[in-house]
Amino acid sequence: MQSILERMREIEREHGREEFEGFDNEGPAEYRSLEARHGSRLNELAAAAFSALAPAVVRDLKLGDSTRFDELRERGRRTIFHRDDVVAATVDIAEAFEAEAKQCAESGAYYAATVFLGSASEARLMLRALRSKSKLAAILAEIPKKKGRRVRIQRSGVSTS
Repeated sequence: MQSILERMREIEREHGREEFEGFDNEGPAEYRSLEARHGSRLNELAAAAFSALAPAVVRDLKLGDSTRFDELRERGRRTIFHRDDVVAATVDIAEAFEAEAKQCAESGAYYAATVFLGSASEARLMLRALRSKSKLAAILAEIPKKKGRRVRIQRSGVSTS
């Protein structure tokens, strides 16, 4: 690996590039070949690390369906690092419920699928409200108010008291 990286740095210098600048999908054929070998070796090392260290369910997902693994990893990353992004979290929830509904239906668990679809529908309605707060306010203003009950639009959604 080190020799590959060293040669890549030499090629960058030969072409007036800064170190680690690369060529954006172009450049000398030798550089592209080295870059492909380097990427392939990194993938091998990552697969070996997952095989040795990750729980079986995570390892199997990463090695078997890397696209799904990346989707779930991104969802988890947003959950930790973007907690205040209510819209993105609600999209994630809706998509998760829809995926679960599909799996339930495919395995013949139709009642469970309807529960997940109901939850997904509720999440989609919440998204609509979060994305159109002025429209939501107009709709709520037309709903007859019960005595002693107030409806408030908050950053996280709608609440009643």
